[in-house]
Amino acid sequence: MKSGRFLAAMMCAGVLAGCGGRADQAATACEAAVAERLPGEQYAVDRPALVASAREEEEDVLLLKSGIVFKPGLPGEYRQQLECKVRFGGDAPAVIALAFVY
Repeated sequence: MKSGRFLAAMMCAGVLAGCGGRADQAATACEAAVAERLPGEQYAVDRPALVASAREEEEDVLLLKSGIVFKPGLPGEYRQQLECKVRFGGDAPAVIALAFVY
């Protein structure tokens, strides 16, 4: 019985994640841009904070901010602020600015 409820909950979560809102879509685009900018680097982005921070800066442009941890769990671990602007309007959201702020 428990496994049936678990499966149903996971299916609901999957449906909700698939739908997502603009903030979720923008966060996905930002994460992809970070991965492209930092190939081979070890880092962790606080995705819930990134999604929660989404603010409309202009029409069809969202600004997202979050912490990013480089080399998480290692002796050289350090943190920065990630700022990402995403424009909506084409086939997919497009990152128009990406900055790592010390």
